[in-house]
Amino acid sequence: MKTTVPFQLFEIKDQGYHIAIDVEVNGIVVRMIVDTGASKTVFDLDWARQQAAITVERNEELSTGLGTNSMESFHFTAASIQLGELGLQALEVLAIDLSHVNDTYEQLDLPTIAGVLGSDLLSEYKAVIDYGTATLTLHF
Repeated sequence: MKTTVPFQLFEIKDQGYHIAIDVEVNGIVVRMIVDTGASKTVFDLDWARQQAAITVERNEELSTGLGTNSMESFHFTAASIQLGELGLQALEVLAIDLSHVNDTYEQLDLPTIAGVLGSDLLSEYKAVIDYGTATLTLHF
């Protein structure tokens, strides 16, 4: 089976483009960035802490990425994540401070994000990004 999810491609002020998709997390539709260079799917720590149905716990080990190897990270279990017709249940995901990304988006008058869809899910579901049709296809 496969599902095709539309995405929005937007320019980051002469610095390239980002792909944003709408994802349903625990019944809430949120905006996420598709990032093939991100090893893991992560959510913004502030966003996760604001969700009543989410209990965020600190990771014992520091994470790497975003230009550092000493990033404090957290995790939580998302009861459900819906990507088009692909439904994931009880998925363990990471939460990190993405305030620098959201601060930049706000300065550019762009909507903030709840997280980043990373290569862990993109590779598992054999993602195909089609810029011509502005769609992300996942196979399951």
